[in-house]
Amino acid sequence: MVRALHTSDWHLGSQLYEKDRLEEQKQFLAWLTKTIAEEKIGVLAVAGDIFDNHAPSVAAQTLYFEFLAGLLELGQARPEIFIIAGNHDSPQFLSAPREILSHLRIHIVSAAEPRRPEGEVFAIRDAKGNPLLAVCAVPFLRERDLRLVSDLGSGDDPAAAYREAAAGHFRAAVDLARRSMPELPVLVMGHLFLGGAALSDDASERLREVGRLSSMPAEMLPPADYYALGHLHRPQYIHDMEHCRYSGSPIAMSFSEAEQTKSVTIVEFESASHQHDLFRGGGPRITCREVPGFSRLEQIRGTAETIRKRLEEIKAAETGRRGQAASTELTATTGQETALPPSALLTPPLFIEIQLTGSSGDVQDFWAEIDSLRSEALENRYSFSILAKQDLRDTGAAAAAADFTEIRALKPVDVFERKLDEEHIEGEKRNTFLAMFREAAEQVEAGNHED
Repeated sequence: MVRALHTSDWHLGSQLYEKDRLEEQKQFLAWLTKTIAEEKIGVLAVAGDIFDNHAPSVAAQTLYFEFLAGLLELGQARPEIFIIAGNHDSPQFLSAPREILSHLRIHIVSAAEPRRPEGEVFAIRDAKGNPLLAVCAVPFLRERDLRLVSDLGSGDDPAAAYREAAAGHFRAAVDLARRSMPELPVLVMGHLFLGGAALSDDASERLREVGRLSSMPAEMLPPADYYALGHLHRPQYIHDMEHCRYSGSPIAMSFSEAEQTKSVTIVEFESASHQHDLFRGGGPRITCREVPGFSRLEQIRGTAETIRKRLEEIKAAETGRRGQAASTELTATTGQETALPPSALLTPPLFIEIQLTGSSGDVQDFWAEIDSLRSEALENRYSFSILAKQDLRDTGAAAAAADFTEIRALKPVDVFERKLDEEHIEGEKRNTFLAMFREAAEQVEAGNHED
């Protein structure tokens, strides 16, 4: 029996507007290490988007390597680790320490190799060397990767050719695992967008479509005992195929994900394969372990009065919390109040996005109040922060909406989408332009960091 933990889409180094998430990500990785030890996990499968971009900051890199080092400290209880590249990751960066890490049972698969599925197929063995589980670790398949591993041809339907090439790559890996390790259960890792999956939003899950390779029907995937998928941030399985799962991101990456329950997936395999068919029952035992909330996100929408009322409630709760914390820190001998210690600030931070959707007339005073409260919260280190404000009223005033987001906080694709909005480009034409732009942007980013 083997217990595997499936997680993905950490996006280390990401920002919510201009707020970095490093502290939350550090807390998640500490929780993950503890969970791996408690659950006696034998295999850790990280299904891509480890970092938020191709050139992760030193702080993001430090979190990553400290996490791996922490797992090594588990000794004999540490799992075998498999990490695949996602569309946000730099294959070159991830693979740089691959040879060293492989000797520590940490396997990095960052790019598909031409005609070599054996580079993506691994055997999990017990202490006596007996094989228990086959792992097929397939990274995010870029168009240039597919051109290397498949003959795409020049047919009438390029998108179909790309989908077939990607499905063929998965089939080659699974077929090799079946041939070389017959009767063993097969875990397949992938980073892609399957048809029928639910998106959180296009902003936080950008590059959903890359060139001609958009969503792939799940039916094109070869049968396996479990598919550990990454790319989409909402935890979910595809249709009625409970063994084909997205673990989702461990923290909310945008305000559209604020109400989602984040989790990791624990998969328990028996020693023999069920030759699992995605459309029939059977397969491993699957449980979801909820990830604690290391922050809270709240989108406040409505009229100026509605927003004022909610902000007053939030500030009152902050005042009450601070008063209670301070009262517990009274020095017993002198009766004097001590400085508010970090231990008093145990409430997860609250990040706020304000959207004004109603109210008529001049709202300049309202925006001034918001600016003042935002400054007060920063100065006094309140547990809440106002990250963005938007005027979404259907009036000419909305064009002059105040927004904390500076141009440097926008990603290139965000700027391009604003241009498409300005030119009123919609429908299939918009999708085509977006796919072309995203592929070009990705190739430029990858080229900038290949050295």
